Amino acid sequence: EIRRGLAAIERPEGVKLVHKLKSDIETEERNLATGLEGQALASFFAAVNPRLDLGEAAHRQMLEEAEERPNRLPDQVVMDGRTYVMIVDVVPPDLPEKLRIGTSLLIKGVRMNCNPQYRVAGGEEGEVWSRGSVASFNARSNKYKVVYGEEFEWISWPCESLEVEVDIFPEQVTMSAPGVFVKSVTIPHPDDERFRAIVAFTPTPAGAIASPFGDGRESPQFGDVSFTVTGVKSTKSLLEVPKDGEAPRTTRLLPPPALRPADRYNIYDTVTGALLPDGVVEFTPLKEGGFGKCVTFQCGEQVELPEDGVYLLQTRARREIGYPWTSHNAMVVSLKGCTRGTDASGTAHVHLNRAVTRVDELRVVVTWAGDVRELDTHVYTSAMDQIDYSVCGESVNGVTLNLDSCNGTGPETATIRVKPKLGYSLSLKLVGDPAATGSVWAGSMARAHVYDSTGLIAVFHVPPVDHSAAGLQWWHVLAFHGSQWKNEGHDLFRVNQLSDSSLPDIAVPGWTIMEAASRADWEEMSGEMHQLFVSGQPGPVPVLMPQQLSVLTNMQGESLLGVVCRPSHDSTDGDDRAAGDEEGLTPAQKQMKAVTELLHWTLELDKKSSSVNAQAMGLPAEECLNKEIRERGVEECYIFRAAVSASVEVSLEIFRRLAAVVKRSPLTSKIRSFFYLHGNALLDVAVTKRPSNSVSRVVEAILSVEAMWERQQRKAFDMGDKVQVERVVGNGEFLPGTICKVTGVDRLHVTLLTRPTSGDGGRTRTLACGNGYHNFTAIAPALQDLDIVEVHPLRLRWRCSALASARTRHQELVYIAKNMDLKDGVSPEQRRILQAESALKRCISMLSEKFSE
Repeated sequence: EIRRGLAAIERPEGVKLVHKLKSDIETEERNLATGLEGQALASFFAAVNPRLDLGEAAHRQMLEEAEERPNRLPDQVVMDGRTYVMIVDVVPPDLPEKLRIGTSLLIKGVRMNCNPQYRVAGGEEGEVWSRGSVASFNARSNKYKVVYGEEFEWISWPCESLEVEVDIFPEQVTMSAPGVFVKSVTIPHPDDERFRAIVAFTPTPAGAIASPFGDGRESPQFGDVSFTVTGVKSTKSLLEVPKDGEAPRTTRLLPPPALRPADRYNIYDTVTGALLPDGVVEFTPLKEGGFGKCVTFQCGEQVELPEDGVYLLQTRARREIGYPWTSHNAMVVSLKGCTRGTDASGTAHVHLNRAVTRVDELRVVVTWAGDVRELDTHVYTSAMDQIDYSVCGESVNGVTLNLDSCNGTGPETATIRVKPKLGYSLSLKLVGDPAATGSVWAGSMARAHVYDSTGLIAVFHVPPVDHSAAGLQWWHVLAFHGSQWKNEGHDLFRVNQLSDSSLPDIAVPGWTIMEAASRADWEEMSGEMHQLFVSGQPGPVPVLMPQQLSVLTNMQGESLLGVVCRPSHDSTDGDDRAAGDEEGLTPAQKQMKAVTELLHWTLELDKKSSSVNAQAMGLPAEECLNKEIRERGVEECYIFRAAVSASVEVSLEIFRRLAAVVKRSPLTSKIRSFFYLHGNALLDVAVTKRPSNSVSRVVEAILSVEAMWERQQRKAFDMGDKVQVERVVGNGEFLPGTICKVTGVDRLHVTLLTRPTSGDGGRTRTLACGNGYHNFTAIAPALQDLDIVEVHPLRLRWRCSALASARTRHQELVYIAKNMDLKDGVSPEQRRILQAESALKRCISMLSEKFSE
């Protein structure tokens, strides 16, 4: 205004410019906030997948309900990530005018004297379908040759004398609805797998990533919706056909509870919890190509929206937008008769953030609804601070829990004044529900809004969860380190996981023990442990103080010992010839020193915590091992890494301790069961992937664990064991197989990997199916022509894949060694080959002693 020479009472251009800037800021703020909400929802639905486990009671109940409405969808479906189930009858495709060679057919009736395995049960009781395939076409007789195993017949086409269908097993099912992306999984029905199928499905929005419920083009059509259910191979509709005079069936599709409008809104201050009576809520309908006319309601006023559809909701502390309040922007889906509320009266409690004034502050506001009684906020720092309801209102190392809700309606508000040398994590604990089931979390509509001095920067929704899961008391939301505060987005680490354990037992990026181990910086790792556990003071970049190292994992599910076992410092010839440092320590020696200290302090902390894991001699706890297997796979757990990739001295030390732990553990212990179940695979990967110069020492260490071989000596077979079946008693010919069922002390079902073939009418097969004493009537007749045989344990011997792998590698090296030219002496490479051949020969000897074939 001064630059333009405007008088104080004449400033129309200035006023106009201010209004334009204000409008631009409001629009940008709303777009940013709704974009963050949309991205959080999109991330939620992207992670949602249907899940069906018929071993769980809740899923069996869903299947029983679906049996009562075959070929029909549930009457009501909620788009909130849960799994629904329906059962469909598989409809065959129309018969083609001409058949293709290789087409699989189902022909009603028993055809020829074909093998019973080509007969398919189905239809009414007593009916049988035979499965055959088209092998050739005779143009002279205009007939097709249909083969049933070793038998065949010629049929004319079209065939009027036979009932024929095209075999489409296994059929897959696809589902769709307007604006809805239906994720589905199809499995054959266990009672009638060829003619019926089970479909588990989850509806998700098909909208854009930034706005999954309201991009104006692909918005889901809520209310009474017509779904299509189609067979992928048959291209036929699998839904029940309405009878004459009946209207087509529809399914009522409901929006997620978190996105439904409430009957009224009360508006509060997130810091003080005070009611803001001048607050307003504004609904702007989202139309294709733009926005409709907005409607505004006062705090506490009854909400009546003019029509169904998607609305942008903005909640303000007063009619005008402005400092010191941050407006709350969200998205709601209006559907007549479908509302929600934070409490029983249908009232939603909206909490507005008072502007964060400092550039080094972060505020997290957590809200929820549903049947959740209370969520407690827990903030942990790497200086070993724990901030929860017990210190509400107090500042602890810059962290203040401003508001602790005890009435079940929220919110919980925490403000963090960030310090560059501290790491932080924030978690929420579900209080008042001992079961802590997934359905409670899913219905809680819990959300965490994160603010800094610029406004809203992140939104978290409760992650997808199986409704039948239990024991999930903790929602781990986020973590970050103060040294990264000035980076874009403050480098917030989105943990967003439900768990049964508190976050102090889990490492997150930025905390130094796990980081040093992942970088193979053994000196830093040793130094961090020394400062934490010897001096009792955190270092210059502190680490979150774990209660137990034995349960410490990173966010990828790796145990600390598993990370340490990742790198190997072994040289090619097996000696550690890498240059030493000023102290004369080589990298392998430094790694071994760090491992020794890690095992020592793990044991000391387990003793201090009075943990049962104190008997594990410093090894990771069983729950830590289970987590590695669950999240990364068994071949990525610390035991497999010790066998395959760790330096040889580290590997020997770990298996020395494992041998001692297993020796004093009971027969039913989990660690002993691990070796029962995975011992064969452990030896196999050690033999095939371990460098030849160290393989014999590591294999010897693995075999020192008695659980590796004790069952073999007792002939105590179990499901999954790899065995060999004596084909005929006394002839010494064996067939490879895997035990698939234990039916008794003297009865085992074995899946053969190679079908025995003979020209004696099946007598040899019958001998292979006997019980070991030529008692052929003892076997179930249905097994005699399948790839599964029932045998007595005396007919079995163990099949050690590691022994076979060792022999293969040894033969290769023997062939190379025989063709060596040693006239000019032995070169280093030739010496390495000869040493490897000798090491593998020793491996074969050790394995043959324990797993004699």
